[in-house]
Amino acid sequence: EREEALARMREEEEQAIQSKIESLCRACFVFGDDLQAKILKATKVFHEVLEGLEKGVQGKLENLKGIKRDIWAKVHNNLAACETVAGNWSAVAAHCDAVLGPAGKDPRNFKALLRRADARERLGQTQAAVSDLRKLKSISPNDKDVAERLLRLDPALLEACQGELTEF
Repeated sequence: EREEALARMREEEEQAIQSKIESLCRACFVFGDDLQAKILKATKVFHEVLEGLEKGVQGKLENLKGIKRDIWAKVHNNLAACETVAGNWSAVAAHCDAVLGPAGKDPRNFKALLRRADARERLGQTQAAVSDLRKLKSISPNDKDVAERLLRLDPALLEACQGELTEF
């Protein structure tokens, strides 16, 4: 009975955290017309959320569980989106690494892989970008955007496709 009560309390706490984050995120984009100001405000809120989540586990990310881990990963993905708008490609890659790596536990996260591929391409890390795009292709084989990016970045793939076309 006590364990059930504790489980309900934890669930209510996690739902309250999720609700607060969602309302904060909505507030970031409701007021004002200046996109840069909105991005800065959203970035600040996202960093505060991360700080709170990480403080709750004394910086030991492996202790983030359930919805808190999901929120942590979503916040990093949202920060990657904000940094994309700002053109801060190193930060985009770092936030995506957080989602995809051991702490985020989501190595097949489509948005994070796509954003990281874009960031890596812009940072001149073409082979790393191709690696991400190949993972994306395995996740979503019919995605035309991924296929086009792969053809553009992977010369061997482009040559193979051109070779097949000339045989006909």
